[in-house]
Amino acid sequence: MIEAPRPRRILIVRSAIEDFYEPSWLRALSDNGHEVELFDTFSYLTRTPPLQGSESTAMRSPDRLGWWQHRLLWGPRIAAANRALIARTRQAAPDVVLMYLGHHYTADTIRTLGRLSFVSLFHSDDPFGPRRSHPRYRLLHAALPYYQGGHFYRQATTDDALAEGIRRSELLLDFYRPWVDYPRSGSAEHEAVFIGHNEPGFRIECIARGLRAGLPIQVYSHESAWQNSLPRDVARVAAVRPGLYGDAYREKLSRAKVSLCFLSRWNRDVYTRRVFEIPACGGLLFCERSAFMQTLYEDQKEAVFFSSSDEFVDKLHYYLTHESERQAIAALGRERLLRSGHDIHTRLRHWAATLERWMRERESELCAS
Repeated sequence: MIEAPRPRRILIVRSAIEDFYEPSWLRALSDNGHEVELFDTFSYLTRTPPLQGSESTAMRSPDRLGWWQHRLLWGPRIAAANRALIARTRQAAPDVVLMYLGHHYTADTIRTLGRLSFVSLFHSDDPFGPRRSHPRYRLLHAALPYYQGGHFYRQATTDDALAEGIRRSELLLDFYRPWVDYPRSGSAEHEAVFIGHNEPGFRIECIARGLRAGLPIQVYSHESAWQNSLPRDVARVAAVRPGLYGDAYREKLSRAKVSLCFLSRWNRDVYTRRVFEIPACGGLLFCERSAFMQTLYEDQKEAVFFSSSDEFVDKLHYYLTHESERQAIAALGRERLLRSGHDIHTRLRHWAATLERWMRERESELCAS
């Protein structure tokens, strides 16, 4: 059991285009006793009002001018967001400024914030891996040495951040949110579903082979690249449906017979958020195998793992046609998840405890200097 750190004033800075990540942190940290406020970067990139902590069911995009500045990370609106964040930090005097991703903020801004508060980063992507040169990471790389600490989604990213110059770096696994991630009622649908991004390679191979074998696989994504990535013979019979968000996403996880989960090579994944969301919603987790995944669930008892397209097709066919075994694995997977403490409240108690330690270290350093 983690001892609750003392309540802190925390300013969360939203940089993710989806509307639910930072508001989820706000809710859970507030539930854990902290005083939390959200600074909405996208209120400077779109004409819609800033978020006040509510969670949306979809993405909220900037207007056209804001979108280009979001993509380029340059322009008057980006500059205005940087100035406004500094002003808000001076006014609110938070103990901690939590930069969620931090993509829109310059090194000068982070350095200035560091004189006003303890500035910490959380990053769920992989800015140091195969796509480290992507323009979205340009400002982050320059600002990294000015953060007092950062939490990262994967151990490889955590280690790379230290090598890139961040002062303190620790792993923070993802989680499920109990107020939205729970089983929905309704009969199971006779299909296997994948809800997620397009990425060339293994996931395309598996899904194409499964469809050629006649398995009922359905892909949901807002990315048009899916249809172009699938082989022609498969694409003709496998129209990709629109992406699912919010309740629609969770209802699909609850009612699909099998929920597919692939690990991103782009992000050097050894797990992903869905490995918690799928069991939380009562679905059968059918996931690409990794050594780390095998520490979370027992194969063919609490989840089903695969390492090749042959194993994918064979196991998927089996579990789509063996209902009692499939239901038993889904139930045991959810039991394992619930007792393992992968919920957001437990995870953010870890986060807050780390921040307390880091802040004490910083105070000692300042006293010694």
